[in-house]
Amino acid sequence: DWLWQEWLEELTSCSDSPDGGASMCPEGGHPAVLATGKEGGKPLLMENVAFFKKLGPIIKTHTTEAVQALMRWKLVHSAGPSLSEEFLDSLVHLQKDIYGIQQKSPRPRKCY
Repeated sequence: DWLWQEWLEELTSCSDSPDGGASMCPEGGHPAVLATGKEGGKPLLMENVAFFKKLGPIIKTHTTEAVQALMRWKLVHSAGPSLSEEFLDSLVHLQKDIYGIQQKSPRPRKCY
């Protein structure tokens, strides 16, 4: 049986960025990102102000690890249809535990 809770705990663990960029660790950070808004740094341009107004309280009331885990989950979940059949089967097990889903939806047709 697939242990989704262990997988979620693994997502919250400290890891390097897959593209070699900024670390996913709370103590890490890309120098360009850390310099944003400071002297010599680039300005921060926000196109969706309403989103950031709602994001602020979430970041203030949740741990860095929890926010990072959520962002990782959003990334993996949004890429789900493109991932392996094994991943989709595991996702069904997770959603069965959380939502009571009994079977996975048909895969969308891929056009290349």
